[in-house]
Amino acid sequence: MNLSYEKNTTGAPTLTDESDVDSITNILVANNIQYVILQSCQLLAIPCYLFLFYHFWKTPTIRKGIDMHVFILIVILNFITLIGDLSVFLNYIRTNSVWLHTHSFCLYWMWIDNICYTLGMWLTTWASIERHILIFHRNLLNTLKQRLIVHYIPLTFCIAYCCVYSSYLVFGYPCENVFDYTSVLCGSTCAYGDFYLAQYDTIANSIVTTILIVLCSISLLFRVLWKRRHYRRGLQWTKIRKMTIQLLSISSLYMITTIPVNTEYLTGFVSEDSIAYSYLSNMMYLLYCVLPFVCLTTLPELRKKLRICRIHRRNRAVAPTFLFHRGSNTIRTAPSLNKQ
Repeated sequence: MNLSYEKNTTGAPTLTDESDVDSITNILVANNIQYVILQSCQLLAIPCYLFLFYHFWKTPTIRKGIDMHVFILIVILNFITLIGDLSVFLNYIRTNSVWLHTHSFCLYWMWIDNICYTLGMWLTTWASIERHILIFHRNLLNTLKQRLIVHYIPLTFCIAYCCVYSSYLVFGYPCENVFDYTSVLCGSTCAYGDFYLAQYDTIANSIVTTILIVLCSISLLFRVLWKRRHYRRGLQWTKIRKMTIQLLSISSLYMITTIPVNTEYLTGFVSEDSIAYSYLSNMMYLLYCVLPFVCLTTLPELRKKLRICRIHRRNRAVAPTFLFHRGSNTIRTAPSLNKQ
């Protein structure tokens, strides 16, 4: 009996009754390419995240700045995803099987994958909206009550909504999961069998959030450019430029990784059983790897510290010289390194 494979949603092969050796080869090559790229990026991103956390901890102005709260939460969330979700996925595409063949592990993978993606989209959406308030309507944050209503409550709502929604989707929906240990996310939650719930999840938590990120980010850029003459080149303009660059850097990553998948969903140009769809759907993992490096470039405090360190090393590397005159000759000497 001839055994062959057909591709599931990630490119991993599964047994069928038809022979298609070329398809198997293409799928395995695609998986190997994805594994090498994502594994290399993950190993490079982990120390970068740790360095960012150290910088956040050692710089109180960053932790206390109201404009940095969403920024820090997004970094923390992406680090959790990098460790808790990407590691499981890398093992899957390497072995074509789920790491642990248990129901609890499958539920964990479904939950962390869903909550990290959903919360990341909502936090970025809120950051795109809040930047307009922080730059153009700062007076709405003057008092503690105003900050509570305009800043803390929306942020808390985003976190609470995503936690409750993802938990209900994976643990609370009244259906029985049938786990497939040879499929990504063990075949996904049975809640997606509900057509209306699946449509809501895609539209509300992916398409709408992506559209809001695009509109708010582009409109912020145009508003800042339009009013830059008003702010001139003072300290206020420096802060506005920093906040704008921070948002556009993060939102651009989310737009690059989510727009192709959402466009494919709306148009249906790419088949879900194709290798191209596998690459598109896994682009989010690259976001988690690239984000810390992008964040490093948007922190002027960190760049200033690194510049000081370079100057300090350069000064220590150059030994001081002393000049003294002996007759008509000027003699240059350096201090001895061996002191008696």
